Amino acid sequence: MIQRFLRSENKKDIVIVVITIILIIGGLAYDFTKKLHKESLPVTQVQDIDINSLKEKFPEDTEGDLKRLSNEIKKAKEEKAPTYRYYTRSQEESDKKAQEYASKQKADRIIKTTTTKEIIGENKNAGNDNEKDENKKTDQIIENNYYAVNMEKKHRVTVGAAHIDKNSYITVGYQNRDVQYTTFYSPTSGNVGVGVNITIAKW
Repeated sequence: MIQRFLRSENKKDIVIVVITIILIIGGLAYDFTKKLHKESLPVTQVQDIDINSLKEKFPEDTEGDLKRLSNEIKKAKEEKAPTYRYYTRSQEESDKKAQEYASKQKADRIIKTTTTKEIIGENKNAGNDNEKDENKKTDQIIENNYYAVNMEKKHRVTVGAAHIDKNSYITVGYQNRDVQYTTFYSPTSGNVGVGVNITIAKW
């Protein structure tokens, strides 16, 4: 029984299965490690959220991508997306808060708009009411609005065909971020296989 199982043909099948399992485990490990070492997203400050303003900051994006980015921000405003308000002492601290939130949301873009507001308060050091009115203290508050946007379509389903060793195969694939799993089926020979692809570069 064991001898029959370990015939040359069966050995080939076993090797294919083992390699496939190793590739799947390697793909999952790569994806997990990449998430652990993911760098903080840069914060991009824009004057406005119209396409022309966004194009100055993202010149490599297509018109379609810029339109989608602008629409995502407009939709967040119109639908009153969840808002978190923080008071910080510096722009660096404010940007860091936004990066932490964007990381939790798995966003791939952080857009920042800034407005300045003046607040007039009383001068407590003045001696009387007239002096307080004349010497009112003016402070400026910088208000930042951050938008964490998911531009990448992370899930994909693909179909196709392949021809290997005189056999034709129908392929069906599922991609989650940078890892793609593909199944192969040959209607003529009945052979079935699976494969894993890992994206190592994007542009």
